[in-house]
Amino acid sequence: MRRFFVPILLAVAFTGMAAAQDAARPAPPAPGSPEAAAVPPGPPAPPVMAAPPAMPAPPAMFAQATPPTPPAPPVPPPPPMNWYAAGKGSFLGVGVEEIDPDHARKLKIPEPYGVEVTSVTGDGPAAKAGLKQGDVVLEFNGQRVEGVEQFVRLVRETPPGRTVKLLINRDGNTQTVAATVGDRKAFPSHMDPKFAEDMAKMGEELKRQFGDGSKFQQDLQKEFGPDSKFRQEMEGQFGPDSQFQRDMQKLKEDMKNMHWDMHGPDMAEGPGGRSPRLGIETEPMGSQLAEYFGVKQGVLVRSVAEGSGAAKAGIKAGDVIVRIGNGEVGNPGQISKLLREADVGKPVPVTVVRNKREMTLNATLGAKPGVGH
Repeated sequence: MRRFFVPILLAVAFTGMAAAQDAARPAPPAPGSPEAAAVPPGPPAPPVMAAPPAMPAPPAMFAQATPPTPPAPPVPPPPPMNWYAAGKGSFLGVGVEEIDPDHARKLKIPEPYGVEVTSVTGDGPAAKAGLKQGDVVLEFNGQRVEGVEQFVRLVRETPPGRTVKLLINRDGNTQTVAATVGDRKAFPSHMDPKFAEDMAKMGEELKRQFGDGSKFQQDLQKEFGPDSKFRQEMEGQFGPDSQFQRDMQKLKEDMKNMHWDMHGPDMAEGPGGRSPRLGIETEPMGSQLAEYFGVKQGVLVRSVAEGSGAAKAGIKAGDVIVRIGNGEVGNPGQISKLLREADVGKPVPVTVVRNKREMTLNATLGAKPGVGH
């Protein structure tokens, strides 16, 4: 309480001093009077003392206390990644992790380098060499180990069957052990126990989420199963009684009854009224027929003459000729042109599409008069 009244007493004292100074100061002479003329000019009068400072706030003991904001709890570091020192064909049978400065002090290592052994496979090369969990591998065949990636690479690059020297730190003391790098052909038998356990758990979890009886399978059956709306829509659009199937049947019937027009320019003959011939009659194809036969372009074979080069080569009615030799075929006129450039009596490769499968047949050209190619 004494500290609370001291500022009040000081303020009252300052106020009294200011009042006494104002009373002691003489009044200035009236302007124009002899007293005013006799007073020589001097420095301006000092300013009147300002009002006393405001009363300070009451001590913190009388104010409402505001609790300080507690600091956020530290985020725990993620658990260390357990790396397995196994490469393609080579392995030691240990799990290792990085070493930071704090961990190095706990392990009694003067410098934070090397890798700590977190697990040892029971029948692996490391176990046979005497390595134990908690050991720190400092050197691999005389090379200082800086971290996990380098250590794994060193193991991976060492051929199976080769013996390596490992400088390790165990409980603050260093020693050298010899380990023979193993062959990873039978990896499951040399698998790290923790790794094998993790893989087993992962398999069980995947089976639970996606296996028979899981919600995923139930949703899949609901969306795409025999009783699903999707399956019913597909059956309605493409099933046996769909409009699509009726259109396909009508297209087949129309093709059987189609009038096959032969175009004069496509029947041009070579010198002497004769041209190298395959013995076929063809029909140009539009985009719908090309899509039906599964080709981008080509010429449909309408008929094949018996005993002709085409018949002997195995060309059949309904085939689509897409290429003769190295020349692409898009209309009957191109067939005539490519045949005129070929040699009579010599086989020429004819590429056809049959049942949406491409095949190449070798046909020997003949020189016979008449219509067709």
